[in-house]
Amino acid sequence: MLSVASSFKNHRFHITAFMVLLIVVALYFPVLQADYVWDDTAFFTTASDLRTGDIWQAATASVIAGTTYFRPLVMLSLIAEARLLDANPLYSHLTNLILHLANTLLVGLLARQLTRTQPHEGSKLLPAMAMLLYGLHPALVEPVAWVSGRFDLMVALFCLSALVLSARGTWWSDGLCALLFLAAALSKEMAATFGALLFLWQWVLHAPMPSLATYLRDTWRERKRLYLLLLVTGLGYVALRGHFMSQMVSYDPVIAEQLGSFARRGAYVGLTLDFYVRTVAFPFLDMGPLHPFDPLALDELQAAWGWIVIAMCLAWVAFSAWHATAPRLLLSAAFVSLLPVLNFVPLAMVGNIGHERFLVLPLAFFALSVALWLRRAALTIAVPRRWRALTAGLITLWLCAAALNIHVTVPLWKNELVFWHWAYRTHPTSPYAQFSLAAASINAGQFDILEEVMTKAEKMGVMPLRLTVPYASYLARKGQIQEGIDKIRLALKDETQPHLHLLQQGIPLEDAQLGRGGFNPWFLVYAYDAMAQMQLSLRQFDAALESEEIARFYDKNNPRVLLTKSFALYGLGRFEDAEQTYHAAESLYLPRIIPDARRLRLSFLTQLCSDESARQNPSCARMQMDR
Repeated sequence: MLSVASSFKNHRFHITAFMVLLIVVALYFPVLQADYVWDDTAFFTTASDLRTGDIWQAATASVIAGTTYFRPLVMLSLIAEARLLDANPLYSHLTNLILHLANTLLVGLLARQLTRTQPHEGSKLLPAMAMLLYGLHPALVEPVAWVSGRFDLMVALFCLSALVLSARGTWWSDGLCALLFLAAALSKEMAATFGALLFLWQWVLHAPMPSLATYLRDTWRERKRLYLLLLVTGLGYVALRGHFMSQMVSYDPVIAEQLGSFARRGAYVGLTLDFYVRTVAFPFLDMGPLHPFDPLALDELQAAWGWIVIAMCLAWVAFSAWHATAPRLLLSAAFVSLLPVLNFVPLAMVGNIGHERFLVLPLAFFALSVALWLRRAALTIAVPRRWRALTAGLITLWLCAAALNIHVTVPLWKNELVFWHWAYRTHPTSPYAQFSLAAASINAGQFDILEEVMTKAEKMGVMPLRLTVPYASYLARKGQIQEGIDKIRLALKDETQPHLHLLQQGIPLEDAQLGRGGFNPWFLVYAYDAMAQMQLSLRQFDAALESEEIARFYDKNNPRVLLTKSFALYGLGRFEDAEQTYHAAESLYLPRIIPDARRLRLSFLTQLCSDESARQNPSCARMQMDR
């Protein structure tokens, strides 16, 4: 018995860490059965940049059209999946789950460092508590269940790894720490705060806790090599980013214009911070992919509250600096790590004030701070026993609620239809949720859901024009094809369409290329492709070809667009061009989707050639010869 107890004591961290990770795996295991959703479909299913073409060009291009998100390291991981594993959602979700487990373990390692440098502050169970608070936080469901959340998981992985390594203080550890910082920066722009996080973390590790002035003097004398390496690395990253991106900062110009004055912009920052604080402390009421915010609806009361939140945050950071304790500094580090996503420059987030995935890194410091506070309270004699018991009970209740929340939320990321039905149920007035659910219901053949969305939008007196496009597809399936085309054309009237300017100048679209910055054409691709499919049904092959040429201008290598274009070419009798275009589309599709593309091609040609008037079509003649 003594040997078993001694063995447990010697390996307490490894055993408790393993048990926590097992709990996390058990709760997140259903995510391995999920499909690609939201932006995942653009990365892996619709767009082909990850699967074909030049790897370096695909990795260094902006992640999303209309932005300057430079994240080549994560893109390389996605490219590897797409090319080596045929973009299998199982492996994509497994990778994200492993990254989450690694981050949870890193939080435990950081807590372990606290127990070694400040034994009076810590406990052998401190790492387990910090890992539970982090690994089971419901806000992290989004980056784990959503493959595109890997950007946040990887920037946290490299930042936390660098902090763990920074305690060594040797030449090789400082150099590796700088390389990890570069890897974090190449994963997501949130790494910009790493220098400040390192400064706070090194301060936390000092025992006894020095004053700010003393720490500033000592840290420059003892760690200036590390900070100089980080400075050189940061300058190298800026140069690399400047080479590949058209501008250094990406922002939403519409929101920036709507906010207007400095007072309203400051209030927006405060309200964003308020959103993240509430999500961290009590994440159970507003979980989901969308958190809509309308800058035009910002009233005086909201503006005042936004500035109050900023004042309280600044006061806290100042108080923590002058009366430093480890929990206070760690909570300040959580605030610092949030700075890049607080909308100082309004981010392009499709009308949302924030996203849960942005908390992957800040939550590490929050978990460490709370775990340390709890341990302090348990060790403080002045705290009555009943208060300790109450605190323990509340934390246990919070963790149980968090685990239940994960259990309920993870299945909601199963597929597009389930996912967007959840988002729509949470925010039924969101145009983005309405459109996405309508499109998903069309693809799934669940037309009753589409009718429900349209009916509710009409009753609320709010019918976004974009919502009429999936409804037009529904009308076309009911045989009202021309009415569907008319609705799409009506929806397109209010859209910015750069190709019209080129056509007015007499520039052929095949000779032009859409720039990467300032414009996201996803809706135009969707609308023109939908219209082309309706025009095919009416045997308007010239019009269908024209619509798909416009769609191709906005997305050159979209396999769905190329497939529909090949059908238009078959209809026009241009068999050789049609075959070449079809095979180009097939080469861009995922292997598991190719049989569907072949079935659609055969169905179209069978229908085309069944008409007596089309028997003279060269495409039909060639098909007969091939048979």
